[in-house]
Amino acid sequence: MVKYFEMGRRNWINIIAFIVFFLIFVVHFFLDFERNLLIGLLGTTATLYFGLLKFHFEKDKLFQEFNSRYNKKLNDLINELKYDEERIVTPKEKNRIIDYFNLSSEE
Repeated sequence: MVKYFEMGRRNWINIIAFIVFFLIFVVHFFLDFERNLLIGLLGTTATLYFGLLKFHFEKDKLFQEFNSRYNKKLNDLINELKYDEERIVTPKEKNRIIDYFNLSSEE
């Protein structure tokens, strides 16, 4: 669900940027303002657009690094618990599993 929402947010950024670019050209066509103003508005819009994209890509990258770190630590433990019903969980392992579930619920 979160991944779908993030993808939807990125699509909205693309749509809004396209609309803003289009409106800048339409307003320039009807008002015929200076070319420097047109270039400045387009540059500002492009800078904001690419800044937002970079922000979301960096956030996704951090999210993936965080998950891979927890997967390395807990994957073997969870598989052991899954297949060995008699295995006793130590308090340290229990805390790590709880931390992982807390992280998952925060996502």
